[in-house]
Amino acid sequence: MKKVFLTVFIFAFIFCTGFSAQENAEDKSPHSFGIVTDLTLRPLAPQKASKEEHFSVPSEFYEGMEFRVTGQYAYTVPVPFNDNPLFGLNRVSFCGELELTPVTLAPRLSITFCPIAFLEFSASAKIGTGWDFIGNQGIAVYNDRSGKYDSLNTFENWYYQFEFNTLFQFDLAAVLPGDWHHVVMQANYDLIYSGLTGVADGTPFDWQVTYEKVNGLNYYANLFVGYQMPLVLQTVGIMTEWSGYYSNDVFDKKYEDFFGAFTFVSINPAAILKFDDHNSLTVALYFPTRRGYDAEKRTINGRKQSELDMKYSAPEWYFQRIAFRWEYKF
Repeated sequence: MKKVFLTVFIFAFIFCTGFSAQENAEDKSPHSFGIVTDLTLRPLAPQKASKEEHFSVPSEFYEGMEFRVTGQYAYTVPVPFNDNPLFGLNRVSFCGELELTPVTLAPRLSITFCPIAFLEFSASAKIGTGWDFIGNQGIAVYNDRSGKYDSLNTFENWYYQFEFNTLFQFDLAAVLPGDWHHVVMQANYDLIYSGLTGVADGTPFDWQVTYEKVNGLNYYANLFVGYQMPLVLQTVGIMTEWSGYYSNDVFDKKYEDFFGAFTFVSINPAAILKFDDHNSLTVALYFPTRRGYDAEKRTINGRKQSELDMKYSAPEWYFQRIAFRWEYKF
């Protein structure tokens, strides 16, 4: 056991030494500013009735698009414990963001602590409101009678989100130095409590045209494995994501068959182009799962079924979107 521990410690020490040397090579200001622009194009992939896991092939290239701009400011304070490479770059960062989409506005505050070179912890709080725009609902609540979502008034109901995050990252080049040895890995886990004011627990609502959300504890995790190169095409890799609610009980009992605790999984090949120290572009394809049902939607009592009326049968994979993210750092 001691040999194993010593091996792990030496490995981590070498990794952190390389990581520290790379970080110290740059004289960074404690202030940082940035603007992130996200654009998403969605094809049309209709749901198919099935009792088994399957893939839905897109029937049309274009169904819609999403757009978001986020302004970011961060102030970083070095808090080194000592000169040891494991702890010499410890820091605390305070960050403020303002997110704007065609249907929502949401500020966010966060604090991040790096206690060791390859590990970070952060906590954040977010609040937002929304409106309707060209048929898209920014903030709405589900109506059982109509089977549709009723839009809520801007600044009367608020979406809120509290989040605790753990991040681990690793770069093989820290152990085997070289410009072409950057095999990178990043693992992330978020514990999230989110909800909508003025809406009873268990009642579904919509936020940013994402439906079937409820007040409650949920999670998000991802794992990215990639390869970095000293080229404009800086990184290629694959990200796998998992998200969902911890318990089916966060939904009202009448939605039990809907299976609210479904785990969404997404496999996303991605590429990052870094043009200079200020500009980078990320392009990713998203292939996630969604709830599948063993029957088509029917008309009941004069209205068409919503997904909340249906019984979950199996995951359905589909091509959800192609996403572009442009990041500019001042």
